[in-house]
Amino acid sequence: MASTAFTVHHYRGCYAQHLRNVSILTPSLIWVRSGKKCCHYQGKQIDIQGKRLLLTRAHEKLTFVNIPESHSFSSIQFCFLLPPEQTMLAFSHSHADHTLPYLDLTPPLQETLSVLSTLSAKDFSQESQKYWLYALYQQLAEIGKLHILFPDTPCSLAQQVSEYLQQQPDKPHQIEQICPHLGMSKSTLIRRLKAENTAFREILLNVRLNHAVGLMQEGATNQLDIALACGYQSQERFSQQFSKTFGLSPRQYLNTLEK
Repeated sequence: MASTAFTVHHYRGCYAQHLRNVSILTPSLIWVRSGKKCCHYQGKQIDIQGKRLLLTRAHEKLTFVNIPESHSFSSIQFCFLLPPEQTMLAFSHSHADHTLPYLDLTPPLQETLSVLSTLSAKDFSQESQKYWLYALYQQLAEIGKLHILFPDTPCSLAQQVSEYLQQQPDKPHQIEQICPHLGMSKSTLIRRLKAENTAFREILLNVRLNHAVGLMQEGATNQLDIALACGYQSQERFSQQFSKTFGLSPRQYLNTLEK
């Protein structure tokens, strides 16, 4: 079991944020508190705001526009590192009436999410975190939505790799270093990641760029410092990768955060 069962990430913006190919590294629930998120996801155009929640599986790609309301966009992403029990997933399947990746925000769900969003998970034991999280899982299972988050159990190899890399995104990671942690050879790891339509370098890139966005959301503005914190030795190389992946430069993204 992961030392942390879930993480909570807050996102904000004062101006429209156009991002493409944003990798969702772990199963996630996205709650837009103010403004609107217009997503292109799984071949569908989905608008998330107010009373609607978005569910995303691990290693999905999102292209979206965050649109502020009165110069304020605010959202919370709940990232789930602990999978639910099989009985919960079976219960969810039995109560599903469709597979749309969104749901209405009911008062009970809002209350649970409000509690989880303010909870300091690191202050609780792994077992305590599990039961806080299972309350949400049970609610999602009862409305037939939990299995949408977790189509693969146990979690995919790509997710295991990304969780390992997220612990230290600034390090000069090499594929050989992670093989002992996963208990497999380099050739086996490459082959199995290829079967999941990904590769080690792609996962590392996604982890580093997501970390960069997180640092900017937390107030970091010096692009060289951000680059170094994400494992890049060159600000220019970091900026190129950021722009190529997301469709806007780090400076352009930073400008959306300032009034």
